Parts: sequence; C-alpha cells; structure tokens
Amino acid sequence: MADKNGSHPLRIILLDSPRTCSHLFWKLFQSHPQLEHGEGHSWVNPMTYGPERIQRRLRHNPEAEKASAEWLKAMPDRAKETYQTTLVAYEKTIQDIESKGKIPFMKEHLLSVVQQDIIISTLRDNDFSWPSGRNPSCIPEALLLSFTPIFLIRHPALMIGSNYRVASKLMKLQIEDEDFIMQISLRWTRLMMEYYRAQGRKPILVDAEDVLDNAEVLMPKLCGLLGINPSGVVYSWDAIPKEQWPQDDAGIVETFIGTFMSSSGIMKRESRDPVDIDVETQKWAKLYDEDIASRLKGRVEAEMADYEYLRQFRLTA
Repeated sequence: MADKNGSHPLRIILLDSPRTCSHLFWKLFQSHPQLEHGEGHSWVNPMTYGPERIQRRLRHNPEAEKASAEWLKAMPDRAKETYQTTLVAYEKTIQDIESKGKIPFMKEHLLSVVQQDIIISTLRDNDFSWPSGRNPSCIPEALLLSFTPIFLIRHPALMIGSNYRVASKLMKLQIEDEDFIMQISLRWTRLMMEYYRAQGRKPILVDAEDVLDNAEVLMPKLCGLLGINPSGVVYSWDAIPKEQWPQDDAGIVETFIGTFMSSSGIMKRESRDPVDIDVETQKWAKLYDEDIASRLKGRVEAEMADYEYLRQFRLTA
C-alpha cells in the first residue's frame, strides 16, 4: 500500500509530547492486522540516557541531577545508546516489519527527535527561529519524509498538570528547570508540523481530548485518511495485572503508565466542557500550594498560542 504523498510503501509515525495519551492512542491500533508497531519512543534512549543525552546541557536544580544519575544506574543498557546506534536499529525495525508485508507504525516523543541545538536555542533565546523548510529533527530527511505523520496534542493545562505530577516526583524537576520546560513545550510539535507543511504535505493532527470523547467516530475517519481498514481498531482490551508489568527499580513504569497498564479501554472524561485554566489552577493549589499553582498557570498560558495554532489543523469527528 502506498502512502497519500507518493509511491513508496505506507509508513506511519505518531509524533507526540509527554502526557498526551500517546500510549492509549497507540493501543487502539495494537491489534490491527495491517500494522506492526515498532518499539515506541526509540529516540528517548540516546536523548535521555545515552552519552549524548541532552540533560548534560540543560540547566536544572541539583536534586534533578541526582535523580538523573539514579535513572542511569537503573538502565545501564540504555546508557550506551547513541543517535547513530538508534538510527541503525530504527531502520532495521522498519525493514523487518515491511519484509512481513506489514505497515510500520512508529511512535516518538517530539522532544526526542528535534535537534538538541534547536531545543537549547529555543529555551534560551526568545528571538530564535528555525526556517520552516529545513528539517529540524535528528532523523535523516529521506527517512523522515517516508512517513505519514500523525501529530498528537493535548490542552496545555492537562498536559502540564500531568507532566508536573510525574516530573516533580520521579525526576525531581522544578517548574523553571529547562528539562521541565522542554517536556511541556508545544514548540517542537509546531516546528515539525510547519516542516511537513513546507514540503507540501498535509499532516494529520489529533487532539487527545477528541480521542477520549469520540474515538469511535474519529478513528474510522483517521483510518480513511491512512487508507487502512477501520475494523482493525480496538476500543477495549484486558487490563494487565500488576505482577506482569515490566519491572524497573526507578519506578518509571508505575509512575508514567501505571494508569494505562491498569485500563481496559478508553476512560472517557467526566465532562466534555472546554478546559478551564482557572479551574485547573485551583486544583493545583489544593494539591500543592498557591505558589506552584500560579507558576504552573504561567507555563500553561505561555503554551496556549502554539496550542491554538496547532488545534486549527486537528481532525474532527
């Protein structure tokens, strides 16, 4: 099967940010007979754990530095990963999937594939800009353009609130740490979206809240755009018993995806009302304190312009 932009075989890549329900989204396609999933978030390894890891260049509090060191001890194999070894393995994974007559479905955090120099410059220089026609990623252009991308976004108040809960506990990050700002920024999504559009492509963009509210309507429409059979999408599954979860000494699995691992389907939102930043701020004040709530609100407001820009392109049910 060819993609919508040329004659090469269809390849799909989900490009997301942390805490955007990406594991849930990917799970919907886990059993699709036309697809085969890659490892998922492969580029996190060199960016977070390997000798070229970006944390060595970012400014953060001393406790976050100690937490990062503990992570490295807990995952010695990942600490060896470089961008080049990841690329070699990535290309092999794609080739192996296609040799079976399947469509590769890959998944990556955008902050892991955007070039580190671009991230650093964006964080430290408000006037920094990147030409939309130039590849901002560490993935070679020929490989990057062979994919049909699906961008996944989420309202900043929900994404940032969830991110802080995890980052403050597991990574010991504070709101002003560059690591935290990097994780919550939608600028990487916008950079990659504008790059694909500059190539004459029309990337697919999905808002996580639309998936939670209207998956049964939205997914068939998405499958139509991809040219795959919508009957292969699943909306429920068996929860994974905790004793079968991958074990890790750092508590990463439970903290990051424990809720997802315990799920048996899409957990719909209690209300479909628009997200209210002030309401979320009140929740943070009760959970943490007024100061943290105010600072989180400031980060949300700083991300809203990119979110509203991106949301205009979203796939609607």
